Amino acid sequence: MLWSIDIGRIAGTVVRIHITFLLFLAWIFVASWVTGGPQVVAVIGSLWWRNHHSAQISDANQILAQARTNFESGDTNGALLELDKVLPQGEFYQPGLEVAAELVKANIAFASGEYENAISILTRLVDIAPDSLRADLYYQLSTAQESKGDYNGALQSLGHVEKYLGPEPDEKDTERKPSVWDRYYFQKGRIFLKMKMSRME
Repeated sequence: MLWSIDIGRIAGTVVRIHITFLLFLAWIFVASWVTGGPQVVAVIGSLWWRNHHSAQISDANQILAQARTNFESGDTNGALLELDKVLPQGEFYQPGLEVAAELVKANIAFASGEYENAISILTRLVDIAPDSLRADLYYQLSTAQESKGDYNGALQSLGHVEKYLGPEPDEKDTERKPSVWDRYYFQKGRIFLKMKMSRME
């Protein structure tokens, strides 16, 4: 299209602005300055920035989704290439998506048997992630340490999960319903079993 400028992509579709629209915005800017002064211009500018920022977040989310799809279909290299776009130094980097992108990277490292790399990423994520994600990150960190054979480290990481689980259920209650503690006990039991088996070898 003649007289248009590419401003980005949404869902794979190129978004363009016609030059006359930019002239229209310039006219609004000048008219607003004359009638309302800098306050009106500041509001218009902040609205433009918010819409522009929303488009960038949308692009980053789509790239992150593509990275997950690539990973789940077995295309590890394709997933890593997509992740590089949304991690720091990438052209679509968004700070709010860093934890999600790094978590996909940790899952790729774990699935590839690179347990040390997965442990390094997860250890870093535990410190920067919101509280709502920490229990799951500690579970994953514990699993990576267990897979590496570091059973003491796995138990230590698993110990951090307790404070996020709430009150412990009464084990004597015969009608006890499933709880969030079940996963904790299952993983702890599995680690102790592997630890015991490793000492018997």
